[in-house]
Amino acid sequence: MSPTNVVTIASTISSPPSYGPTPSPTGVPGTTSNPTYAPTIKPSAAPTVSPTSRTWTYSTSGALFSSPAISQTLGVVYVGSLDYNIYAISLSGSLVWKYTTGGEVHSSPTLGPDGTVFIGSNDTNVYALTSSGALKWKFKTSSVVWTRPAVGSDGTVFVGSADGYMYAITTSGAQKWKFNAGYSIYNGVTVGSAGSLYFSTYSGIVYALSPATGKMAWQYDTGATSFSSPAVGPGNVVYYGSWSGYLYVFSASGSVSSYHVSLAGGLYSPTVSSNGKMVYFGDYYRYGSYFYAFNTTSKSVSWKFATSGATVGAPAVGSDGSIYFGCDDFNVYALTPAGNLKWSYVTGDGVESTPAVYGGVVYVGSYDGVLYALNAGKTYLKGRFSACLLLPSC
Repeated sequence: MSPTNVVTIASTISSPPSYGPTPSPTGVPGTTSNPTYAPTIKPSAAPTVSPTSRTWTYSTSGALFSSPAISQTLGVVYVGSLDYNIYAISLSGSLVWKYTTGGEVHSSPTLGPDGTVFIGSNDTNVYALTSSGALKWKFKTSSVVWTRPAVGSDGTVFVGSADGYMYAITTSGAQKWKFNAGYSIYNGVTVGSAGSLYFSTYSGIVYALSPATGKMAWQYDTGATSFSSPAVGPGNVVYYGSWSGYLYVFSASGSVSSYHVSLAGGLYSPTVSSNGKMVYFGDYYRYGSYFYAFNTTSKSVSWKFATSGATVGAPAVGSDGSIYFGCDDFNVYALTPAGNLKWSYVTGDGVESTPAVYGGVVYVGSYDGVLYALNAGKTYLKGRFSACLLLPSC
């Protein structure tokens, strides 16, 4: 039986939009609050990068929008490239295998309990590959698949498509259900601890669905387009950044509060600390952006860190509380929990990949087509070079 759809007409976008102009913070529904800001942390000018800061690099033939996933058991990092390939690279930096799809791979891989690699492609398919790179199955949607799949407790794969549908796919690759969200889905999907599935559309509607049936639990229209993915913290509290500059906080039942964080630019995908006390995210503004730490107890910004470009990918938080994120100003940043710069590393292009941290190494992709493995413990660079000061397109 098909789930009840809130919207009856899906809006398919065959060509994914580029990141748009700075959104207006006006006209946003919901209860709002303006947090008090701590002083902005500004690093000094950057010295030359030490070559010992980089553990290794692996070059592909296309830009890396994809965020890496790591199999600790196999010692392999997986990532997609716009050169149509899905790569498996050893933790020492050598190619294990690659699998060629029929389109660019913006999607990020997700690993199943048995090591299966799930990932989407612009050829409209969702792929399930064995840990050795063989095709188990592929599932066809009606448009490009940018989203990072999520895997439920029973092995069901959840993934959104630009055709406007959220799909639930069985372990054998058959459709379990699909939900018509009404607008293209480019953002990631998250399975919460309380049994709900959370995602958002490009139009800025946040949904909570039943993973078992696809039935909607609640929805909320933020009124602004967004590439942000929801993040779930303790107590199944959902955090969502909007291009309106608001951070939305949803309870498990869907009640909402909103906080006007960025006065200039839109917010991107947040990450919640393991204790649920802090939420980290960046914003977009052409002439100078910020990375924020939002305190969930005081409902205010504890600190913000100045960058020279958008932080599109969600940040990663290390076991010691250090925060790692990439930026469109070409840098990968490492900050202390207090918001001070530990180091930054200059890549050859913008970084919109979410880092993966394991074994003291930060793995992250760049639009220069390179997967970087950086030493997380280095304090080799106390500033940064901003390529966006030279490139008017930033």
